[in-house]
Amino acid sequence: MDRDVTETMVGFARTVRAAGGAADPERVQAMLAALDHLDVLDPHDVYWAGRLTLCADPDDLARYDRCFAAYFSGATARPGRGRPPVVVRRVPMAEPGGRRTLL
Repeated sequence: MDRDVTETMVGFARTVRAAGGAADPERVQAMLAALDHLDVLDPHDVYWAGRLTLCADPDDLARYDRCFAAYFSGATARPGRGRPPVVVRRVPMAEPGGRRTLL
């Protein structure tokens, strides 16, 4: 495997590990071994080689997907799907007698 590919994939594995994934050295070696048999220029092959080797349990899957998107496509990694933030606005309300106050 080309040195640049190895460095790229080790860097990706470090990203997964930093995000809390199970990308330990044995899993990284398994990913690199899998990529020896696949097309490293095919994002589909790279994605599945990493997902099948770097993920230890279901909790790792969403984390892996976010890391893959951020690392290989430049997308911003997001902490997961959650509720959107609550936006609070102050709206002037009319009081009896015509005066306006902010709530």
